[in-house]
Amino acid sequence: MGASPPSPRTRVAARWVSLGLALFALQAIWSASIPLMASPDEPSHVVRAAAVAHGQWSGTLGAAPADASTPGTATTVQLPADYAQAVALPNCFAFRSDQPASCQQPVAPANGATAPVQTFAGQYPPLYYALVGWPSRFLAVEPAIYAMRLVSAALASALLVWG
Repeated sequence: MGASPPSPRTRVAARWVSLGLALFALQAIWSASIPLMASPDEPSHVVRAAAVAHGQWSGTLGAAPADASTPGTATTVQLPADYAQAVALPNCFAFRSDQPASCQQPVAPANGATAPVQTFAGQYPPLYYALVGWPSRFLAVEPAIYAMRLVSAALASALLVWG
């Protein structure tokens, strides 16, 4: 005798799992194709996620720097010094259509040094940032950012499928 056909419930579950995997694959491709820190507000969200992952649930609240493109307040946190370099990665090509993103220079390792880094997301609720920020605990800043993007993609896919 042959195997019995899958039940309708099993077929529906398989479709949802397939949809979730397809959504994750699309988001992963998108995440890998965007230059580091080039998404809108990505530097602020990466800094917030890394800060929460490093145990800084809140930082020092203060006025935004005069050259900030976002009015309001900024939160300053202490992070490995390579995050201070990483927030400046898009400066060579942002708002310059004639400049390719390949102008970005590699981020130098922090070697244990810390530096103050500002974020405009510093007062946002920390749960999401705790969920996506954990790769910053054990990866160098550049692979950590890609890993945080993938964790965020996995969370978004799961939430979309779970409904």
